[in-house]
Amino acid sequence: MQLPESDIVRIYIKGAPEFVVNKCVKTFQVNGDKTHMDDEQLSYILSTIIYDSYTSKGLRAMAFAYKDMTVEEFEALKAQCNNFNDESDREALE
Repeated sequence: MQLPESDIVRIYIKGAPEFVVNKCVKTFQVNGDKTHMDDEQLSYILSTIIYDSYTSKGLRAMAFAYKDMTVEEFEALKAQCNNFNDESDREALE
């Protein structure tokens, strides 16, 4: 999705937390700042937040993430990946 009045394309991903969170390199802090995610934060998110708070109670958890890239970066990736025609081509977005 191209952001309005911008040259930024935002790519969204959703799925099982262990799949999505493992692909993330940054996280939002409580104050809204984005910071680099280290192994300790990754472990905290998966074990404490997801498993202890949700799945241990029988709830299904889903995670969402996004990545911003310029229109030029997106178009170059699209050209490299067969216009994202196949599922394997779309995996490059993840």
